[in-house]
Amino acid sequence: MRSRRLNTFFISVLVFCLFCVSAYASEEGVLYSKAVKAAQCGNIDFAFLYFSSLLDKCPDSKLAEKALFGTAEYYYLIGDYTDASQSFTQFISKYPDSRARLFALVYLLKICQAKEKEDFVKKLRKEIITFKQQSFLFRVFKKYQYRSPLYKHHKAIYYIDKVEFYIDEKLFTKILF
Repeated sequence: MRSRRLNTFFISVLVFCLFCVSAYASEEGVLYSKAVKAAQCGNIDFAFLYFSSLLDKCPDSKLAEKALFGTAEYYYLIGDYTDASQSFTQFISKYPDSRARLFALVYLLKICQAKEKEDFVKKLRKEIITFKQQSFLFRVFKKYQYRSPLYKHHKAIYYIDKVEFYIDEKLFTKILF
């Protein structure tokens, strides 16, 4: 009788835990989905609110990387360079192997240029230039692309003597070697 109660108790706890995990997973998915839909419609303010909510409620989510980049990009787009700088710096340190890392570095470079922080500008330029070992054997350029959570199309084109960065096919910045 006692072992039956114990089994029932453990099964109840297991079911409760599974329910909580699935609710957590579905909540992060719902928030991210709403953010992406808002971004696709051009409502970046609402997308930002959903990304922020996801980061607050589910900071260890597998979607937190994209949500953090989305919030950082939002801050940049509205001209809040202080919060953008903090968010991009957090993004780079938390996700050093992210596909979006190069573009986070470029946003930071533009912020440092705007704030006339020449020591950081030099450091960031060097990090961007040496982002990946480039080999141009039989090529004229090397291209990297990333679609951000705010549905901005980012493109970096490395040439032998320069690198150009585009956002939605518009030149964002150029770095000469």
